[in-house]
Amino acid sequence: MPPIAVLVAKLAAAGIQVPKGPVRADGYGDSPELSMALIELIRTGPKRAGTGLLWAMEKDGDTMPRVGDLEIVVDHDFEPVLLTRITRVEVRAFNEVGAEYAAMEGEGDGSLECWRQGHWRFFSRE
Repeated sequence: MPPIAVLVAKLAAAGIQVPKGPVRADGYGDSPELSMALIELIRTGPKRAGTGLLWAMEKDGDTMPRVGDLEIVVDHDFEPVLLTRITRVEVRAFNEVGAEYAAMEGEGDGSLECWRQGHWRFFSRE
């Protein structure tokens, strides 16, 4: 992941000013195709939540997101494509994720079963 300052400068060069406050960066998916598909879901509105593995964040030395953080979303080439704000953070066991949250992720058909299958495959690769 490029340094935050580099991503902020790239956004500024595109005419996008990042508001003051804590800024983090993250990407979605583990392939160019999945990355772009998930970014498009965020851009068009169905994807209003994201899920990561706590142990992977700890292993990578990443800090937990906090409510109010700005997040620069990068594509698979680590180029900034979106700026979002974290509005809620929860830590849950995989089997405690419910249908409402699965629908907020906006992937597949929005069902809990689809969420579980897709995330199990993704987390298994991770």
